[in-house]
Amino acid sequence: MKICIISKYPPIEGGVSSGIYWLARGLGELNHKVHVVTNCMEVEGDYREEILENKPGQFEPKNVRVHSTACDTPFFIPSYNPYIPKLVNIAIEVIRKYDIDLIYSEYLMPYGVAGLMAKYITKKPFMVAHAGSDITRLFDSPSLKSLFIEIFKGADKISTTQRHSRKILRRCKISRDKFIIGLRRSIDLKAFHPDVKPFDMSLYSRKNKKEKMTTFLYIGKVSKLKKSFNFVDACSSIKKEKFRLIFVVGNNERSLLLKKYVHSKGLGGKAVFLPFQAPWRMPALINSATCVVSPETSEEPYLPKNTHYPKIAREAMACGRCVIIGKGVAEKGVYRMLQDGVNSYIVDPDNTKEFARRLQSIVKSPDIAIKIGQKARKFSEKTEDFDESIQQWVMACKALLLEHSLKSEGRSP
Repeated sequence: MKICIISKYPPIEGGVSSGIYWLARGLGELNHKVHVVTNCMEVEGDYREEILENKPGQFEPKNVRVHSTACDTPFFIPSYNPYIPKLVNIAIEVIRKYDIDLIYSEYLMPYGVAGLMAKYITKKPFMVAHAGSDITRLFDSPSLKSLFIEIFKGADKISTTQRHSRKILRRCKISRDKFIIGLRRSIDLKAFHPDVKPFDMSLYSRKNKKEKMTTFLYIGKVSKLKKSFNFVDACSSIKKEKFRLIFVVGNNERSLLLKKYVHSKGLGGKAVFLPFQAPWRMPALINSATCVVSPETSEEPYLPKNTHYPKIAREAMACGRCVIIGKGVAEKGVYRMLQDGVNSYIVDPDNTKEFARRLQSIVKSPDIAIKIGQKARKFSEKTEDFDESIQQWVMACKALLLEHSLKSEGRSP
């Protein structure tokens, strides 16, 4: 197949961008031709991943081409960055030049809008996937809701995994026949592996690299939902212990607030702050830590329940690392099968004493953390199947192409 993906892509940070990278890479490995249309080269510094080097096959893996918008728009009034028309323009050119079979957009603003316009112009079948925020806070906005409904109505298929989301779509009279349910994204166990060489921290820290000590790693945006400050509070309770902290939180206003908070708690000497990192650097980054901490719990009151599903803990387990997750996350998806104290640690991030005891136990007994990480890898080997998840995605696309072909011939699918 020849596929045009319109979405986020590195160096845009976040789960959607990372997911698209691994999806494109997986499709390319199966010899499908993937063209990613994106605005990644225009991403603001606050949300830009650091890419210090671009070895062959990293940014553009096998059979993957990236087509990004550029900051070269002629002046017009009122002035703004017209992402949507620029994305549509590139998509049209790519679809026609490379004889694309199918358009896929993930995340509605601006990619779903661009995908729908490209579909109407080129008459190619169009599949869209939404994020949690698309169907919650953005969908609830009077400025966007009618447009979002039209995107769902105009799409040939909608990839959706959340029951809450499907209820909203059905209330908007979106046909159930459009739904594709269960396209789960698995972790690539060949890429996320315990044998990956650890990340070189010398670029970011002059602290004694030879001295071995427990290292806690936090990756992601800084927010109340992700319990970033709760993690710092727990660390502060055991600051007399010997350990390191690595925060991969970017360079933005929220990360600066976290950095100030870390220093105010007397942890500045233990902490290193890194920019967001590209997806292909994550395995090495994870392997530089003793334990990856993902303390996010229930989405409420920030988002509706069961609309956010972090993957960083699954990536860490695939690398054979001990993980700490919030109890709310432990109630979702594959995390529900985890055993506290066996292949993971599960905490209530709002209970600082409990959280701190878990951290301290890892500092005191790193061997136990290593054993938990080994069992976490075995858990991943039983629950993750990257190749199968890519094959399911391919099958869904082929079914859409067949349906589109039959309709164009005036036959019932």
